[in-house]
Amino acid sequence: MKSGGWAKDESGLTTEDELRTLISMADADRLATTGLTPDDEALMGEGDIDYEKILAERGWSIQTGAYRDLELAQNEMNSTKPVVTDVARIAINEISETTSAGKQVFRIRFNGLTEDEARAACDAVIDGGGDCFALRNPALSKS
Repeated sequence: MKSGGWAKDESGLTTEDELRTLISMADADRLATTGLTPDDEALMGEGDIDYEKILAERGWSIQTGAYRDLELAQNEMNSTKPVVTDVARIAINEISETTSAGKQVFRIRFNGLTEDEARAACDAVIDGGGDCFALRNPALSKS
């Protein structure tokens, strides 16, 4: 069924309506400049993202725990995330699965940080009674 040149789907919304809704929900300015300073943005064309620069500056991670129980790791990550994001502009949280002494371990890491953010985030976690260490993440950094 056509309406004004747009196909209708089963819900009755036209493709045009769906696109308008998605666009209004998106924060395009924030998405396009995540990790860049205003000076960086001024030097670059619209839509250009200097991934090399971002990786070079944001190749630090912090680890706030390692647990044998996934649910405990998830709970700890959820309680630590606000502390880290209060300090860091970008903090990509993950729980990675590895083995230690032949047993499964779930590590809580926050990635995509600058060195200063990583150190400040660890200080905040430790000040709050948690454990933390900062590391240069070879998977995220170019140098």
